[in-house]
Amino acid sequence: MKKFLYKQLMNTDANFEVLRYTKQVIYKKKGSGMRVKLRFLLIGLAAALALAGCGAPDNSQNETPAQTAAASRTPEAVVPSTDEPSATAAAETPGQTAQTGAVTVTAVNVGYGDAILIQLGGQNFLIDTGASKASDKLLCALAASGVKKLDGVFLTHTHGDHIGGLEASAQRYDIGALYAADISLDPDKIDKLAEKLGLSLQRLSAGNTVTTDSGAVFEVLGPLVLNGDDDNDNSLVLRLKAGGLVWLFTGDMQFAEENSLMNANADIKADVLKVGNHGNPDATSDDFAKKVAPETAVISTSTEEDEDSANPRVKSALDGADIYVTQDYTLGVAIKAESDKLSAEDLKPEPANASVKISIDKKEQRATLTSDADTDISGWFIWSEKGGKLFVFPEGATIKANVPLVVACKGGSGDYIWDKKKVWKDKADEAGVLYTSGGAKAARSGY
Repeated sequence: MKKFLYKQLMNTDANFEVLRYTKQVIYKKKGSGMRVKLRFLLIGLAAALALAGCGAPDNSQNETPAQTAAASRTPEAVVPSTDEPSATAAAETPGQTAQTGAVTVTAVNVGYGDAILIQLGGQNFLIDTGASKASDKLLCALAASGVKKLDGVFLTHTHGDHIGGLEASAQRYDIGALYAADISLDPDKIDKLAEKLGLSLQRLSAGNTVTTDSGAVFEVLGPLVLNGDDDNDNSLVLRLKAGGLVWLFTGDMQFAEENSLMNANADIKADVLKVGNHGNPDATSDDFAKKVAPETAVISTSTEEDEDSANPRVKSALDGADIYVTQDYTLGVAIKAESDKLSAEDLKPEPANASVKISIDKKEQRATLTSDADTDISGWFIWSEKGGKLFVFPEGATIKANVPLVVACKGGSGDYIWDKKKVWKDKADEAGVLYTSGGAKAARSGY
């Protein structure tokens, strides 16, 4: 009986969607309290089969499973916006704006990790946030890119080199919305992080869409099924049409998830590919690379941290594509596109035109800044290299000429108080770094 129902369900595209939806029900996150037994599933499948047989004619034969899902059962997620649309924007069709409007996609140099900044239509979106230890690199890139607010942050999966910089990002910027995959080996990890930071979390499934103010749409292609072995293969996979190009963002997707998308006939063809899993040899199969057929590919990694990343096999599979590796750029590689014209450049901060010094006292847990001239440090920030903590100066903060400015930890005495009891590690190589509001390094303490 089970085999008969399964065969009948696979006869039509509509029935395929019912089956896939049932799989997603089975893989609901831990702690949901849902326990679905097979006999109830079979009853539900039989009922769905009957309805499919009596329904309207099937006009979806040219649709992929993801498109079918979006049309039949998935509401659209709209990015929160505080801006009123202009008269010009209202006169344009969403398709025109989304496909030809300018977009800048910056793959940030966060070492071995992922952080992709997408800027379009006056909004800023981040896909992953790098590792916690690289938070200063992420913040510098965001500052150099002129970011004032993050309208949305997508976390592709739970690994630290993708979610570690979220706390510092939330401290530095307002975040409009946080998104993560509905399928995960450890969903509580991101749930707890969102709760800790006071962020609104929305779970996404294949077929969901997130629409920007400009009309550009992030389409969720995966994950389709839970991979019980590695959360890399539960990565959120996003497809975006912007700047006249198609962009595919793959998180740490490896062979297993690649195969699931190809087997489902998902539309993975793209002009620009963010290569999965840092260009390691267990991702970007030859078949997958051929189906995507990108003209441009980006690998986010540090081969010093992982010598197998940016792997020769992967580069060979992407033969014919222009390949950019983040470790080769100052703050990251900024890829700009408009009306299908693409260019790439090294993201660099404006020089720090100020003579400021910083010293740290690990025993007293404080940092002291000095300058030869009055210096406006609004939006500047201090980063403790080993402690991995951030302090952001408020608007109007100023260092007076030859007058020390002290930033003390909680319980201490100073001009500003860090909301931490201890930020400076008792290590010989601990250092404090002072960055400008534009992301340039202004000063670094000695050991």
